[in-house]
Amino acid sequence: MSRWIKSGVLERIARGIYASPGTNIEIEKVASFLYPPNYLSFESALASYGILNLIPYTLTFATTRRTKTYKFQGKEVLFRQIKKSLFFGYEEKKGIYIASPEKAFLDQVYMVKKGLASFPTNEIDIKRLSKTKIKKILPSFPGNVRDFVEDIGIV
Repeated sequence: MSRWIKSGVLERIARGIYASPGTNIEIEKVASFLYPPNYLSFESALASYGILNLIPYTLTFATTRRTKTYKFQGKEVLFRQIKKSLFFGYEEKKGIYIASPEKAFLDQVYMVKKGLASFPTNEIDIKRLSKTKIKKILPSFPGNVRDFVEDIGIV
């Protein structure tokens, strides 16, 4: 296997997972199997819902395990650790688990308040989020997240 990888016949994605270079694979599906449990969230989910106007370079998942990064087929896949009590608010779509728009938004704010992410206010269409759903799940988050959401006028 190592000779095939060195010669470019195969690309190592993760331990025991290989792909032919140039093969069109669904990165989200492969990534979802790399480091379970996880769900697509943060800026990746917001962009997929059309709430974030930017297309993120990194595909970002939430996990209860340690933060970990993989890189394959020119794409970076980041698994960000969140508290177990915040590991909710997702559903299966097209073979992967993905956060609801409101949960992805709050997950992003959570990372911002931890100093691990940025919040591009001019690139997020907050009007597309349900205030009712945010109000319902917001109490699960730390006080600094609740304060931030209130300060920007969502609730």
